[in-house]
Amino acid sequence: MLLLPLRVLRRRFRHVSRRVPCRQASQGAEANRAGWEEKSRNRVKWRQLEHKGPYFTPAYEPLPDGVRFFYDGKPVKLSLPAEEVATLYGKMLHLECTTKEVFQRNFFSDWRKEMTAEERKLITHLDKCDFVEIHRHFMERTEARRTLPREQKQKLKEEAEELQQEFGYCILDGHREKIGNFKTEPPGLFCGRGDHPKMGMLKRRVMPEDVVINCSRCVGPSQPGSHG
Repeated sequence: MLLLPLRVLRRRFRHVSRRVPCRQASQGAEANRAGWEEKSRNRVKWRQLEHKGPYFTPAYEPLPDGVRFFYDGKPVKLSLPAEEVATLYGKMLHLECTTKEVFQRNFFSDWRKEMTAEERKLITHLDKCDFVEIHRHFMERTEARRTLPREQKQKLKEEAEELQQEFGYCILDGHREKIGNFKTEPPGLFCGRGDHPKMGMLKRRVMPEDVVINCSRCVGPSQPGSHG
């Protein structure tokens, strides 16, 4: 092994910066963070904010007459709230999470809350429910959307861009700024990770009365954000 003189080693590594001890670095980071939080509390973040508010998920579209739900081998016409939640489960049948007991138990409990009294009296066991036609319907819709002609895909892209231009920007202190996410989360069933105890629970539709709009007081009735 070749041993270098100490002076040579010093010259070779003199450009390497010395590390700050962990405790000293941690204390410095905490001090910086505390100073930033103090400035943030005392700072005016904006003086003018105008926007259109969030874009709400479109209303539920009922299933076609040819797509049926079966209970104990017999077709059952569900009320719209119950049918919507049934479709949330039906479109997920190909996913492994729907086979887990905790998912099924939570889903069935929340689903029954959306049923009418007559539906709750009839539908008492999840294993007697047949969502096959519902699942097939949504798989066919997904495939049809994937194989759309180029012209129709372009039209959908243009419609999405129009939506982005209308809801995806705000006026912040006189400047037009892009909004990161302007759409409310659609209703669905919580999946979680692993064996999450809440998996299968219903994530309900966000309604206008659930939202508080943050905008300027001076926004007029014809300006963006006026419904807040």
